[in-house]
Amino acid sequence: MGNPCHSPHSDPWELVDEAGADLRAIVIAVGYRLNIFGFLAGQGIDGNFGFWDQRCALEWVRDHISAFGGDPHQITLGGLSAGALSAHYQLQYELLHGSGSMPLFRNIFMCSNAISVRERQNIMLWTSLTILNLRCNLNQFKNVKFWRLRRFGVKANNIAANLQLEDVFDLFNIDPLLSVQEKIDRLRNVPSNNLIAKFSSLRLDTFRPVTDGDFVAGDMLKLLRDGTVARLFKDRGMRIMIGETESENYYPEAICRKLLASYGMCREQEVGQTYGLITSDVQVRAPIRAFVKTLADVGVPLHNIFRYRSQFRAKCISKLYSPELGVTHSVDMCVWWYLVRFGYEQNETVAARDWLSRSLIPLVNGAPLRSECSTIKQYMEFTPNAEIRAVDDVYWDRMITLSEICAETV
Repeated sequence: MGNPCHSPHSDPWELVDEAGADLRAIVIAVGYRLNIFGFLAGQGIDGNFGFWDQRCALEWVRDHISAFGGDPHQITLGGLSAGALSAHYQLQYELLHGSGSMPLFRNIFMCSNAISVRERQNIMLWTSLTILNLRCNLNQFKNVKFWRLRRFGVKANNIAANLQLEDVFDLFNIDPLLSVQEKIDRLRNVPSNNLIAKFSSLRLDTFRPVTDGDFVAGDMLKLLRDGTVARLFKDRGMRIMIGETESENYYPEAICRKLLASYGMCREQEVGQTYGLITSDVQVRAPIRAFVKTLADVGVPLHNIFRYRSQFRAKCISKLYSPELGVTHSVDMCVWWYLVRFGYEQNETVAARDWLSRSLIPLVNGAPLRSECSTIKQYMEFTPNAEIRAVDDVYWDRMITLSEICAETV
């Protein structure tokens, strides 16, 4: 799941080339609706269209990949960042609703993301109300929320989605006195180019999945945490490769320090580290560990789980990513796509091939994963000096605790 455009730094030709990493696989990049086209939701609009697009593509691949020389019984689904999150959503839906006799995929690769919280968008609610200039103190805010529920019959899970939908209606001057369906019909008549042109003017411009009771079930997080999904994973004999980069910070510390200091949220020397840790831990490190823990707890064998942490960065990658970023979110794609054409040194090329031969290549080809971990509390580490080793996960206990906080907090 990801960019279907094959930009220079994501074109997999060296990965599949016999003279390159020799993956010996067909790589399919799935394009799907994004943003307002893929995840607009609210009263009268179910949302999650992007997820259904993805599943449609997966069904097509399963049904037709043999015509291209592929094996429909050995399909691997993977993604980076939002692509990994999509892969996780597709996995839970496939296991809960798919056909065990005709599965869409057998293996899954989740790179630097996983489902961490229930898609209720509660976090967006206060921001949404503030942006919409509903000035009130905390008690008034609570009253406004439940007043909206009573008057409009809106479920709590969908409040933020409805606020966002009303924001879209307002932007395109759709009469607020019209019925919901009439508003939606007017919106559907807006040319797509107009939607794109005005998108930056939206007050609520982040479109996320919603708990729709269909693709994203109301008890989805419970099913992920109580072992239901994990047991189905085990019963199908599935395999997974899942991991993270060294830092996972989306922004360099210097930028975080300046941004958060401007909000006066904490002392300047703390903000960079605090912001980076929250985004890294809650979005990546904690949910990854929570998921593999459920797999191990129900008895998925370790040889079907390849956990990793990438700290390796080829010198030439500074052409794509600033050196100050280190090995942060998405930098490891330079290894997964085997981008030696950017100028890998000989020892770096050898190291990258060795790493791929232990992880991605056997996962895709159906060969045994070459993990040396003896417990789920270890991961395979690709070190800065290109060593590959199994190490104890010093973050484990802390991340499991954070994951439980996210799961329990309504």
